[in-house]
Parts: sequence; structure tokens; C-alpha cells
Amino acid sequence: PISRSSMLFAPDQTVDTNEARVSLDQRHSGRTLDLLKMLTNCLKGGPRQMQTVLFPTEGTEQHQFNVVSELVVYLIKTERQLGAVVSNAAMRNPYPLRIVAVSFELLQALVRGPNAAAIQALMANTGIAELAARLLEHSVFDGYFDNAKLQMRRSILYLILSVLQNAPVSDGSAGRHWISAGCDKVIVDRWQEAHDILLGGANSAELAVEVLNEHVLLHYLVLASMADADASGALWEVVRALELFPDCAARCGTVDVTRSGELYRLTFARPSICNEL
Repeated sequence: PISRSSMLFAPDQTVDTNEARVSLDQRHSGRTLDLLKMLTNCLKGGPRQMQTVLFPTEGTEQHQFNVVSELVVYLIKTERQLGAVVSNAAMRNPYPLRIVAVSFELLQALVRGPNAAAIQALMANTGIAELAARLLEHSVFDGYFDNAKLQMRRSILYLILSVLQNAPVSDGSAGRHWISAGCDKVIVDRWQEAHDILLGGANSAELAVEVLNEHVLLHYLVLASMADADASGALWEVVRALELFPDCAARCGTVDVTRSGELYRLTFARPSICNEL
């Protein structure tokens, strides 16, 4: 059995001492990364039994240890330190960024299948949407650990996309959760930032052009899926008014698929070979 303290030992909430920096370095060790990667590999292919072991939902044993809820609590406490750890010259440390990135990859694997019960429980009971918005605020590309920030941002965006594309169409609460938490606004800001770097308006020596191109498109895919889930249409108005919308929209397509008797509209990035046809 895995104990709570050995697996998800959350850092303290204060980071204004050298001792805190040492503590973070020790806790965000390779062992934590390896453990999270192992759990993610166990979830490949969406095995429902393993998903239930890690994140018991309605109908499972109530006394069962909820690994995913503990992980989100851990990430919430980590987020409180993240600003100081990545921006303070005396405490800069990329490990928390890597921990967050791998943790969100684990959460992606949890909802695949799709696992509607896990999606509903994750959105309703963990505060994941508010956490994602705050973490995205920490992902500004400023020349320090930009690749690690990009990996973290990408993992968060892919989780949001996975939830939006796999949540039941009849239940629009998943889209409302992300929007009410302010994720739409911060994603728009990060989308514009990545686009500005591509145009030379900002500087990041760490990020390759092809990586940024893909990253810009990912922001659009998430926003388009979120806008489709917004019954008011307000988010689509914001997205379509932006200068970078036409280019991204032209590089994407949509497809309607039927799943469990419901019709889903999915937005996807067109393969580059389609531009030559």
C-alpha cells in the first residue's frame, strides 16, 4: 500500500526562507516524477478498473483512498509556492513545473475512455478548474524555464480539452466550470502571448518556432471547444474578434461523431499535408 505521506507530501505554504527552497528541492524529486509517470502509464488505454482504483467515484467503496483528490490538494498547495519558486532569483527551481505537468498528464489519462463519472467527480469535487486558471497565470514566458512552463501549460490545456471532448453533451456543466473559474480569460491571454512571441513581439530563446506554432493552435482548439460548450455564445464573440482567430480557424476543422447516443462536434488541427492537396 502507498501511504499518503510518502506519495503526496504537500509542501508548506510559506516560501520566504532558504529552508523552504531546500524542502521543495527534496520533495519535488525524481521519485515523485517517476511515480506519477508510472501511474499515468498504468492508465493508458483507459482501463476503467485502474481509473476507479485511483479515483473512486459514486458507487465505489467510500473508505477507498482517493489518490486523485489527494493529488489535486497537493497541486493546490504547490501552486501557492509556484510564483516565488519560478520568479525569485534566489529560489528559482523548475521541478514544481515538471511535477504539475506530469500530474495533469495523469489526470488526462483518468478521464479518457471516456470516463463520464470521473469527469463529473473531477469537475464537481476537486476545484480543478480554479487550480488550472491559477497555474496558467504562472506560465508566462519570461526567459526562465520557458520549456518547463510550456510543458506545464500544454498538459493543463490538454486536460481541459479532454474533459470538454469527453463530457456528455447533455451535461454542459464541464464547460461552465472552466469558464466560471476564469480559464477562458487566462487562455486568451496566454494564446495572445504565444502568438506575440512568434511575431517577434516578445523574447524567449528557449522556445522553437515549430513548437510555438503547435502551441498557439492548441490554445485555439481549447477555446473553440470551450466556446461550443458556452450556450450564451459570449466566448465565441471574444475569440472571433481577435486578430489571430482567422489563421488558427483556417488551420482547423470540425467533425461530428456519435457516442453513447449523443452527437459531439469536435474541433481538430488539420494535418499539414492537407495544405498541399
